[in-house]
Amino acid sequence: MVRVANALGIVTVLLQLLWTCRLLVVAAPAETSGSEHPWLPVSFQHVLYLVPPPGKQSERVDDKAWRAVRSMLLACLVLWTIILIGRIVESIMGERMLVSNAGAPPWSRVGAWDGWEFGPTSSKHYMHVAPAQGHFFWREGENNAANKEITPSDLFGFHPEAGDHRRLALRGSLPSLPPVPLAVEWPALLEPELLACDTARIVVLSVSGLGMLVPVDSGMAGPSVTFSLTHLEGLAPLLTASWLDDELLVVGESGVVGTCSHGGSLSSGSEWWCEVADVPPLFLGPSRKVAVSKSDRWLVATAHEGRVQLFELAQSWQQFREFGLPGEATSLALLRDSLTVGLEDGTVCTWNLQRVEMSGLWRVGKGPVRKWRAACFVKDAIVRLAGRWRVASGVSQWRSELLL
Repeated sequence: MVRVANALGIVTVLLQLLWTCRLLVVAAPAETSGSEHPWLPVSFQHVLYLVPPPGKQSERVDDKAWRAVRSMLLACLVLWTIILIGRIVESIMGERMLVSNAGAPPWSRVGAWDGWEFGPTSSKHYMHVAPAQGHFFWREGENNAANKEITPSDLFGFHPEAGDHRRLALRGSLPSLPPVPLAVEWPALLEPELLACDTARIVVLSVSGLGMLVPVDSGMAGPSVTFSLTHLEGLAPLLTASWLDDELLVVGESGVVGTCSHGGSLSSGSEWWCEVADVPPLFLGPSRKVAVSKSDRWLVATAHEGRVQLFELAQSWQQFREFGLPGEATSLALLRDSLTVGLEDGTVCTWNLQRVEMSGLWRVGKGPVRKWRAACFVKDAIVRLAGRWRVASGVSQWRSELLL
């Protein structure tokens, strides 16, 4: 669709160029002989008194009108040519890439208002509480650093004091690259739907408790280890899983929270013992996207219809925050005060829960059509779990993928 729009834009500019050339030809004066009046196109007959074409130069006629029209049309030709060149360059390089800053995504305002006061001049930001704070912002001890008043200008980021909490300051919104599948051999009975990550390990789980542990080192997947979760009475089918030190935190469809431990055995085919955690069950309602974590407190995040609700454990689960998402969530992952959300189109967003602001946005580059299931972070890299149809020996097969 983008290529068609670019082609139509180029064709439109070419038509404007041809139309301007035609106007130049029509408006040009003709040589006349043997007639009382010089020749004029029919379309100009009704304005003969206003724009008469000149005769020969030797006749010393006043041709200011013709010269004005010719200058205007020639200027239009030059401008349309510049626009045509710009259209062609944008079609090759990408929209606005020619004038974007190096390393910054196009159409981004990141850093657009990063200014500073270097001398005793009037501030370019006029929303200060008092003029003195604007004039003397550059002087240490004479600005409003000690007594900080938040003005409408500060809140919307037009002043250096506003900090980096602006909603458009998405440091992760760099040009997207297609994710690369990891070389993982899936067990025959594993139907992966859940994902849990820590600093160097990935756990892929089915809702029934069959799982696989994949170590990740330098962007490469190491030898995987299969395991199964046991004693899932009251927990299965599972909705989510997350790491807690060397244990897994899981949440069942009934809202019951549990912990699963490998007991020091990480060999292939091992069984991880699960038990119900000593916390009240979650009331999930219609939401089936949930994440749970525990550091200095228990935190739970749920997502439904483009909204995220955050809960903390007091005597019971208490909602303390809610915010909207840029799309429908397919997975949630909680790690301390950071929330990772995977969306239906493969986009991954991160939220700083202390400031309640989006801290990163990573889109998926062009690639095969996939069904995105889950996403999380391992070693500052995004790991995505997805599935897609593949044709092998003339037969379509549904294959799961772990992408980095």
